[in-house]
Amino acid sequence: MIDEIVSVSIGAFGNAYAAAKRRYGGRRLAYFVAALVMLSFGDTLLPLIGHGVHVAIEIVEWLLEHWLEAAFGLSPRQAEFAVFWLGIVVIGYGSWRVARAAYLAALTWWRDLAARWRANSAGRAYWPALARSALVFGALGSTLLMFT
Repeated sequence: MIDEIVSVSIGAFGNAYAAAKRRYGGRRLAYFVAALVMLSFGDTLLPLIGHGVHVAIEIVEWLLEHWLEAAFGLSPRQAEFAVFWLGIVVIGYGSWRVARAAYLAALTWWRDLAARWRANSAGRAYWPALARSALVFGALGSTLLMFT
């Protein structure tokens, strides 16, 4: 459906989109387009996403507080305290899981890069890959710095 909309409404860009989708696959192209949109409109999208996440968290907290009041006969104040401490535990556990996964992914990437470097005796073939990695991480860091 989106292929027809893009190809009909945009013309030449639609043909380029269809060719790129055939060459690289739909999911990979979708990630690239999402990253491009995020970099282009990050100054408006990031606060919007943050606001949406905040509203979703508030709704979940409200529902959980009312459920605790009804199910266990707690006062509104007691339910607020219970939800607060439960949130602290969930955030701590989630942060630990995300940090551990990021560390293991970085460690795997580093070991893979070192193995590839050792596999190539001269190491000249991996300078472009290393430069691309440095460019991506440098762009990510500068983007995050720009939006803080």
